[in-house]
Amino acid sequence: MRLKSIKLAGFKSFVDATTVPFPTNLSAIVGPNGCGKSNIIDAVRWVMGESSARYLRGESMADVIFNGSSGRKPVGQASIELVFDNSDGTLGGEYARYNEIGVRRQVNRDGKSDYFLNNSRCRRKDITDIFLGTGLGPRSYAIIEQGMISRLIEARPEELRVYIEEAAGVSRYKERRKETETRLNNTRDNLARLNDIREELTRQLAHLQKQADAAEKYRALKTEERQTKIKLAAWRWQLLQQDIEQSQQGIQELAQQLAQDLAAQQQIESDLLREREQEEQQHQTVRAAQNQVYGLVNSINQHQQQIAHLQQRREQLLQQQQNLLSRQQQAQQESEQDAEEWVLLEAQLNELKPELEELHALLAEQNSQLFDTEQNLQQQQQAYESKQQQISKNTSQVQVWQAKVQAYEQALLRSQERQQRLQKELAEFATDDLLDEVAIQQESLAELDVLLQDEQAELEQLSEKLTQAAQHSQQLQQSLHKLKSEQQKAEGQQAALQALQQAAVGRDNQQQIRWLQQQGLAEQPRLAEVLKVEQGFEPLVETVLADVLKAIVVDDISQIDVSQSPALVLIERDAHQASAPDTLAQKLISDIAQDLLTQVYAVTDLATALAQRQKLVGGQSIITQDGYCVGKTWLKVLGKGDDSVLARQHSLEALQQQLARLQQDISEAQQQQVQLNQAQQQMEQQRLQAQRQLSSHLQQRGAEQAKLAKLQAQLTQTQLQAQRLRQELEELAEQRELDQESLAESRLQLEGHLQALQEQQLQQEDLQQARESNRVLLHNARMAVQQTQQQSHQVALKIQSLEARLTALGQNKQRQKLHLTGLEQQAAQMQQDIAALVEPIAELGVMLEALLAEKIIAEQTLQQMEQNLQSVTEHYRQLEQQRQHLLLTIEPLRQKLESQRL
Repeated sequence: MRLKSIKLAGFKSFVDATTVPFPTNLSAIVGPNGCGKSNIIDAVRWVMGESSARYLRGESMADVIFNGSSGRKPVGQASIELVFDNSDGTLGGEYARYNEIGVRRQVNRDGKSDYFLNNSRCRRKDITDIFLGTGLGPRSYAIIEQGMISRLIEARPEELRVYIEEAAGVSRYKERRKETETRLNNTRDNLARLNDIREELTRQLAHLQKQADAAEKYRALKTEERQTKIKLAAWRWQLLQQDIEQSQQGIQELAQQLAQDLAAQQQIESDLLREREQEEQQHQTVRAAQNQVYGLVNSINQHQQQIAHLQQRREQLLQQQQNLLSRQQQAQQESEQDAEEWVLLEAQLNELKPELEELHALLAEQNSQLFDTEQNLQQQQQAYESKQQQISKNTSQVQVWQAKVQAYEQALLRSQERQQRLQKELAEFATDDLLDEVAIQQESLAELDVLLQDEQAELEQLSEKLTQAAQHSQQLQQSLHKLKSEQQKAEGQQAALQALQQAAVGRDNQQQIRWLQQQGLAEQPRLAEVLKVEQGFEPLVETVLADVLKAIVVDDISQIDVSQSPALVLIERDAHQASAPDTLAQKLISDIAQDLLTQVYAVTDLATALAQRQKLVGGQSIITQDGYCVGKTWLKVLGKGDDSVLARQHSLEALQQQLARLQQDISEAQQQQVQLNQAQQQMEQQRLQAQRQLSSHLQQRGAEQAKLAKLQAQLTQTQLQAQRLRQELEELAEQRELDQESLAESRLQLEGHLQALQEQQLQQEDLQQARESNRVLLHNARMAVQQTQQQSHQVALKIQSLEARLTALGQNKQRQKLHLTGLEQQAAQMQQDIAALVEPIAELGVMLEALLAEKIIAEQTLQQMEQNLQSVTEHYRQLEQQRQHLLLTIEPLRQKLESQRL
């Protein structure tokens, strides 16, 4: 079986329906980057059931659908179909009849993914089961991608085991065992949960029983409480009725007394109203008089304030006039002082300018001398540093040669010690005793070899017998394995056929299944499962019955309520009817559904059917074994498909019989295997005993051989060590001669470098003295320049200060001139303001005297009115006291009356 073609539609970059053919066993896909080469192998992975978007180079499964471009809209679903050539019958069982196997997967943007096998909807597991053990899968070794080889090489043993099991065809059995273990574990978990639920319900029932007992007791006590409350309420009602009668008599007496007090209160309140009106009139008169007095007082205060303000203003103006005179005199004096200071500052400035020019000239000369001194010192410093580098270089050479001299001396000392130690070791080696021990050990080993040969011959005979038994056992095992393989293969074919048969007879219709469960018909068989047809006529019967094969077989249709049922077909189990001769109903072995085929005649070929069609009446037809259906006025050519439901049912029954026969053969082979294993165990025990004895002697021989090898190795080692010591002594003597020559040469080099170093150090001392002398001259020159710079800076600062002061004096002179002019103008204005204040002060004095006289008269009138108001207020206060006394009497009576009424 090989991949024949790939059909892509809407998958990644393949937006249009595209078919990629693979005509030979070796095909290559080439093209530029981004043309979709990798998408083709991604399509193979995806159809095989890949569920991880990461292995398809995407973030989610929706990424496999074409997402649109600048020139194309996105599509709603992606579809991939792999077409395999099965002409060699690699896929056995049901699929052996198909020359081509089509595996298709499609997904939409809602995330719904559907799988199809030869255009029949199936599960993802059905597809993976087909290819288990073939090496083809979403992540199997058959798809070799980038990095696959390196992962195989670097894989751990457990990872390699997966590939080896897949290549050996073991993976499908492991998968089935895993599914069985999963179901068993789930069943155990469900049983454990049921036990937990049962225990929990038992505890809850005990708790609920206690609650029920408590509730019953509570109900009885509640009834008793209700009766007691009724009796208590009746007794309280009698007592309250007696209290009400006594209270009504007291209420009448209190009401009469309250009426008398209220009448007296009304009379007093009438008098209070009249007094209040009179008092209000007096208050208004007093307020009018008070307002008049307050108005006169305010006028007087305003005139007094105005007079005081004018007088205060006149005094302020006089004081300001005096201050202006003082400021004029002070400004005149300051102007005269500034003129004298101006003359003095100009004289000092004329003296300092020539001095500053002299200092600048001196500073230039000192800077020139300083530059020359610095140049000389820099040259001497460079010469000193050059000489220092030469000294450092010679010092390093001296140290190197000193280290070499010391190293050669130490090497000579070590080689002398090593030579003495080697000579001592060489004198200690002796080989005569070891040669005698080796000869004795060889004789003992020869005796053991003779014994071992006898035991080895006996063990070989036992092993030959065991080998013959093992070969027989292997043959039985292979036979058993073959039987189990055939059994598992038959079980796989049975599972696949059952899945297809379930879909073909409509057992995957969930809506129909729910309705059948409600009606108690879920276990009823379908017509295709119970219908028996003569060999060769299954396609003809299936063509005529078509969807009726999905009918549910029941005992009595009239007993079933189909008012709420989905689309379905029901057929009675015992619907037997006599069939006409030569009709298709005669080809049925079972009695069921014969009435559906009584109008269809069966003939061998089309020519016979055409010859007999004139005999047909309404509703009758003829069907031929070579695939034609003929009516009286029509002809229908039937399809050549071989996906027969009845044939598949026949295959399922044959597989069931085959599985029973295989199970019996497996049991017999296992029994033979057990008997052979027992015989093997007995021979194995004899072989083990002989082998243990042989192993014991072999261990003894090994120990003796090891002892001999140890002695021989010790002898060889002794001889080699003696030879090595002699060779090392010779090499050591040669090395000592070389080290002595190198030591003499190193000492000559060291003496030459030491003499050159002493001469360079003397030259460096002379340069050091000249450099220190120039440093002193440079320091003196810098101090002189610094002192001259300070003097020049101080003179410049004095000149700058004098010039700034002269500028300030000029500006101050101008400001004082303007200030004096302003003071004279202010003095003239102030004299005018003082003269203008005399007349208003005299007029306000006359008006103030008239207001004071009017105020005296108004105060006398106000005093008389306040005396009248006081008498009226005193009378009103007395009436108010009487009213309050009555209120104090009435309020307790009213409260007592209200309490009695309540």
